[in-house]
Amino acid sequence: MRILSRLRQLPPPRLRNLTRAVRDKSRSLVLSAQKGFTLIELLVVIAIIAVLIALLLPAVQQAREAARRSECKNKLKQLGLALHNYHDTYRRFPYSSSGYAGNGLTVIGVSHTWSEFILPYIDQAPLFNQLDFNASNSSTSGSPSNSSLLSGKRFAFQACPSNPYIDSIKTRFNGSWQTIGSQQGMCYAPCAGPQGNDQTPNNYDCPSSPSFCDYGSTSTAYKGWSSPSPADCPGMFGGRNVYSSTIRDVTDGLTNTIMLGEIRPDLTQYHGMFSTNFQGTFTWLKLNSPSTNFAADDWKKNAGMGSYHTGGAHVLRADGSITFLSENIDFNTFNYLGAKADGKVIGEY
Repeated sequence: MRILSRLRQLPPPRLRNLTRAVRDKSRSLVLSAQKGFTLIELLVVIAIIAVLIALLLPAVQQAREAARRSECKNKLKQLGLALHNYHDTYRRFPYSSSGYAGNGLTVIGVSHTWSEFILPYIDQAPLFNQLDFNASNSSTSGSPSNSSLLSGKRFAFQACPSNPYIDSIKTRFNGSWQTIGSQQGMCYAPCAGPQGNDQTPNNYDCPSSPSFCDYGSTSTAYKGWSSPSPADCPGMFGGRNVYSSTIRDVTDGLTNTIMLGEIRPDLTQYHGMFSTNFQGTFTWLKLNSPSTNFAADDWKKNAGMGSYHTGGAHVLRADGSITFLSENIDFNTFNYLGAKADGKVIGEY
């Protein structure tokens, strides 16, 4: 009451000035309050940002994987062109490898692999011209020696960008690939088809043994593993021999036959680019086989086709085309695709 009585006693000019000052002060307080965020508002903004990131991150990852798959496909295409250029020159495809000396078998040639033979057709002619094909690829004689030319080299055409281990020169078990210790693993391997492994047990994914996907593995000569006889090699390549096929051998049709397939070289010591034992990959193991042993170097379970792409792997067909095969492909169909002249009718896949 006293405050009101005193305000009434003020002269009108002073009262107007006081009223204006109070009004201005109230307005500034309101404006200053509007400039800040409450804690609830801040938490809402943070939550919205988190949701946006959660929505965008999978899309970014999918875009990156799509780009990696496209790059992988292009590399297989380059290898297909190189193999067909080789065929145009020599009227046959290169063999998978020579010089294997294991199990008391007759050695044919010195150690070399198909990856070396196609070097001139994959922009690596200078390296090819320096190699001495009269000496093993692991030979340390000569200047420069074959071993020094190949050891530690990185070849982009054999590196799948989706493989997290491809920058290493060792397997994921810290072992070296055979023949040349410091070499790159190959992500794309020649298809030896439905040819069972040369040891027992050898029917991890096959419904029975022997069967169409366990081709001739009971032979003491291991048939297509080391025998270069066409009758012993159902695929376009042998597992580790000098069998060399031609286009006319592919009577099932070039579009119905796998020539190269993706593999995971980090899972076995035998899939180095220059490993004589062994270069082939096989269809007697399912694509991305459930038998795969990710804990140990178990080649009998790990030598099949597979990749680090989700849901399957790329293959190069004999006509040079690329397709992505689902890991759920019918097992019979997969084996029929691995053979070049089995006469089987192949449906949709």
